[in-house]
Amino acid sequence: QIFKNLIKQYENADIDEIRIFANKDIGSYAWAKYGFKPYDKSSFSKVIEKANKTLKGNDLKDFDNWLKNAEAKKDFDLSEIVNSKFGKELLLDSEWSGKLEMKNKIDLQKFKDYINGN
Repeated sequence: QIFKNLIKQYENADIDEIRIFANKDIGSYAWAKYGFKPYDKSSFSKVIEKANKTLKGNDLKDFDNWLKNAEAKKDFDLSEIVNSKFGKELLLDSEWSGKLEMKNKIDLQKFKDYINGN
């Protein structure tokens, strides 16, 4: 309910983006599920290090492909990682800095869908 109220206030105030620090507990996974994205590769470096240390075989290949595509698009959309078979384990006990761009209708809708249980 808090997020629902806050997002309305942010929209009414014409806020451009919401910035977060996704902490090591569940935050790194939860904020990714909410549609927040790392600013860039460097703000996501600890997760990349963890992936290179812990993922093997096709999981590492899938992560590397996602990372290459994200770098090319300059869009570190974590939804593919969150929904992968290794995503939750990779993101839990990790940390990253990121944002939700309020003017990006797709990202904003992803956040609204999640907080509304859709």
